[in-house]
Amino acid sequence: MNLKKTGILSLSILAISLGLGGCNTNDHDVDVVTSKTLTVTPSLGRISNARVVLRNSVTRAEIGSQALVNGQATFQVPAAVNAVLAEVVPETGATYFDEGTGTDQPLPAGTQLRAAFTLTAPSSNVGVTALTEAAVQRAETLAGGGAAPALTPTLIAEANALVNSAFGVANILQAPALIGSTADYEALLNASTAAAQAAAQYALRLAALAHTAADTLPAGTASPAVAMLDALSADLAD
Repeated sequence: MNLKKTGILSLSILAISLGLGGCNTNDHDVDVVTSKTLTVTPSLGRISNARVVLRNSVTRAEIGSQALVNGQATFQVPAAVNAVLAEVVPETGATYFDEGTGTDQPLPAGTQLRAAFTLTAPSSNVGVTALTEAAVQRAETLAGGGAAPALTPTLIAEANALVNSAFGVANILQAPALIGSTADYEALLNASTAAAQAAAQYALRLAALAHTAADTLPAGTASPAVAMLDALSADLAD
């Protein structure tokens, strides 16, 4: 009698399971992720009047182009794209707040300011800084050089890790707090959340590099942060 009851119970559980499975399949659509949200935060200090062009880092095919709004640009990136290259493109009248001089300076049209990274999370905020540009140039060297070498996820990871280590930074792709005036430094001291504190710490590290450049370059150099960007990139490319 007990075996019979057990058999009936087992069959009942199986039938219910099959029924539930059918309901899940027929009555509910499967969520399909078609894109990922990416915010790009460039910094030599806050940049104005520039665009961010987003490319597939392997093929260099353009994914999108967005003007900076309050120092940032936001994209919807196809879910299938993982390796990305973000490039800041100065427009007419582009400026940046040079933390070495504490003043707004023109951002030259030929300035190279990029970041290469893999994009796997549904939503990300990525910084583009002098350190990420140095990593891009290192990745291009590892790829064999040339006009637009394919930057694979492996090359990107290697180059970014090298720059992380060289400058004692946990993550060069961290979006820094944006500094647009000397008054903004006060806000860095008041960061309350862990994310805001990490952004503030990165901003202070970048500011220190700009101040070091201002102290070591010839007196009267108007744009020490851009000079620092060029020098770091050239050094780490090798």
